[in-house]
Amino acid sequence: MKNKYIKKITITVLIFALTLSAVNKLLFHYFGQNSDLELFLNGILRLLLITTTIYLIFVEKIINHKYLFRNNIIVLPIVAVLIYFSLSNTFSKLNAGIYEFSDFRHYSYLFKNLSIGFFEEFFFRVLIFSYLFKVFKPSEKTNHYKEFVFASIIFGVVHFLNLTNGFSFIYVFNQVIGAMIIGIIFQFILFRLNNIILISMLHGLVNYHGMFDISLLRIVRDNNISLSISDYYGIFISLAFFIFILIPITYYSLKNQEIKLIRSDS
Repeated sequence: MKNKYIKKITITVLIFALTLSAVNKLLFHYFGQNSDLELFLNGILRLLLITTTIYLIFVEKIINHKYLFRNNIIVLPIVAVLIYFSLSNTFSKLNAGIYEFSDFRHYSYLFKNLSIGFFEEFFFRVLIFSYLFKVFKPSEKTNHYKEFVFASIIFGVVHFLNLTNGFSFIYVFNQVIGAMIIGIIFQFILFRLNNIILISMLHGLVNYHGMFDISLLRIVRDNNISLSISDYYGIFISLAFFIFILIPITYYSLKNQEIKLIRSDS
């Protein structure tokens, strides 16, 4: 049983990663990287992957689906506020003449990032997370920190695919560590609030702001710039934070905690 789900994790991650990489290359080739149409079609691609992921989640029957959409009375107002302030910040800069781009480009970029957020949260925080429960075969008294940590590590490692987009190894390695840290944080939010919408929107909006200059404004970063000692210290501190602070916190926080998202009869 354990090997079966290790294979499922490996094959599923590889298929989805290779599909994304191959289709991205095709879109870049035919429409140009970060062109208006490429941004929009990338969002459509993620919608197809979200649909496939949700199908797999239902087929596997490991997840308690009702624990994906709870506390909407709390979550939906938070989501509305996040979207409002994210867009108002952009529109204020547009009105001030700081940014110049078409509405289609802007909304295609927003659509792409939100679809990335929803796809990656359903895929890593739900599907892969559920497979890891089968790998570690936890009992009711098991500390579930390993599932949290490994789901986040897998999420982070997949970001090495960004090396194929021309980014330097150090830049991508920093992304990998950041993704691992954010992965555990998002998994905790899902664990506490039982709502996939909130973390998916948070994920999408983090991408929306974080990649704004590269994707929307077409500003290319020079990844050949040599890093200073402080930059390397920052990477080391982030990695140390993940290993020596975040993992122990995860371990002690999950002692004797039931993960209701996973079906008890799975």
